Amino acid sequence: MCTELLVNAALEAGKIIRERFRTEGVEIRDRRAAADFVTNVDLMVQEKLCEMIAPAFPRAAVIAEEGGEIESAPQMIILDPLDGTLNYIHGYERVAVSVGYWKDGKPAAGVVYDPLAEDLFQAACGRGAFRNGRPIRASGYQTLGDCVLATGWPYDRGEYDRVFRILDGVARTCQEVRISGSAALNICYVACGSLDGYWEWDLNPWDMAGGAVIALEAGCAVTSLAGGPFQALGGEILVSNGHVHEEMLHTLREGGWSIG
Repeated sequence: MCTELLVNAALEAGKIIRERFRTEGVEIRDRRAAADFVTNVDLMVQEKLCEMIAPAFPRAAVIAEEGGEIESAPQMIILDPLDGTLNYIHGYERVAVSVGYWKDGKPAAGVVYDPLAEDLFQAACGRGAFRNGRPIRASGYQTLGDCVLATGWPYDRGEYDRVFRILDGVARTCQEVRISGSAALNICYVACGSLDGYWEWDLNPWDMAGGAVIALEAGCAVTSLAGGPFQALGGEILVSNGHVHEEMLHTLREGGWSIG
């Protein structure tokens, strides 16, 4: 029932995104960094999500991209109304609505919806992960040399030297590295086997919370970048098909992840 509500809310929110895509109805309302924008569509979608979800979880803290406190609570609804806002502004078709429900610090349910491709990922703890109603599983590749991976750019450009250093090591080890601009979709693509691993830091809870549930239920390994337990509020994620997780951790360390 919980997942059904989250799905319905994401589908309704997705209509707003789809209707305004590549139109003059997209207005930039704020610019928080060189590549970090807020549009009127972000705000409208978040309002729709809160309107549909919050009343069903009166004791849950709502953690959303456009406003609200970021602190742990026994129940958390973690919302990203438009993951990939920069893509959306430029008419690039990689965006998603992401909703995660976490209870007692553990993932309970997650939904990630790409309304432009009408691609719906969903999962509930212990019930498996699905893409458009069909079960999904992570890939079976055993070595990074057979893998396609993904990462993203941090908003803090002071981190670029470390990004390039790690990217150089990873790209020389795997087949190729993709950068699409949507953390939520990257996580889901690992969950369904289209990608084999994904790493990124300088993230917010709403970037990861919905996708992490889906990845775990699809058999992925999901940790911090140092290999510790994944935390929704931790700001970083390493997700893989499980088979190449240790190799990814080693490659990140070789690239200097432990260097502050």
